[in-house]
Amino acid sequence: MSLTLAPVAPDDFPAWLAMLRDRLTGLIAVSAVGRVPEEAAEALERALPTQPDTGLLWVQRGDQRVGHAWVADSAGVTTVRDIRLDDLQDADELRALLVTRAQAADSTALEAHWTADDPSHAAFINDARFEAASTNMALPLTELPMAPDVTLRPMTVNEYADWWAVDHEEYIATRVRNGESPEVARRTADEQSAQMLPDGQHTHGHSFSVAEVAGDRVGILWLDLRAAYAFVFQVEVEASARGRGYGRVIMNAAAHTAHRAGKQGIALNVFGDNVIARRLYDSLGYQPIQGGVRMVL
Repeated sequence: MSLTLAPVAPDDFPAWLAMLRDRLTGLIAVSAVGRVPEEAAEALERALPTQPDTGLLWVQRGDQRVGHAWVADSAGVTTVRDIRLDDLQDADELRALLVTRAQAADSTALEAHWTADDPSHAAFINDARFEAASTNMALPLTELPMAPDVTLRPMTVNEYADWWAVDHEEYIATRVRNGESPEVARRTADEQSAQMLPDGQHTHGHSFSVAEVAGDRVGILWLDLRAAYAFVFQVEVEASARGRGYGRVIMNAAAHTAHRAGKQGIALNVFGDNVIARRLYDSLGYQPIQGGVRMVL
């Protein structure tokens, strides 16, 4: 008997929502190591559905419920926010159902969120048509790397203003390259900036540094030091200093900064198109903990 997708009925919604909240709260405990717990919990509550809609689904085989799916359609993209299957062998059939559903909604891409060590997520994204959109990675600071031959100093007000004007536009362009429309990318970037940096350069817990070697500027580092794991929001090597290993050096400096601040580890996000950065983080021992993939339809 084939799998089918059945919308969650209004009477079932409270129980379905409670189940989803408990499940995602558990996944966040594993994957959101670089975030302040209260902020991660608030973000989850903002994201959770508030009423039944066509994207809240039971996965069924006949009359038997064998899993669930939480799906959203927006701006020509269908996003699988969460799935759970009793039998992982159903993953291929569920993926085919959701591809068909996305095509019926005139979506041009199917995206899926995943969390490390979740068997349902791993089975669902095990398809060569998916490409990485973004990946959160983490490194426990059980052993420190060799002390870096670089000096980190605070950005001046003018340095921050000049850097932010360029970096914010580059971040928007990166989101567009990884599948978002320009309008969605700019709105998301602006909202994130307002939430993360209400006081700009002077926002509590954030560190903006210039990396120097022998007095010469070789890059910048933006760290969030509020959670148990420090989070690298941005590391950048000056164009004139690239190809000389300074990305690794600055990342090692970030690890030492996090350790001095009493942090358990360090985390970051890398977009799927940034192959060079991903290769660096892999070589430094960072492990994937959460992310998103994208399939062009």
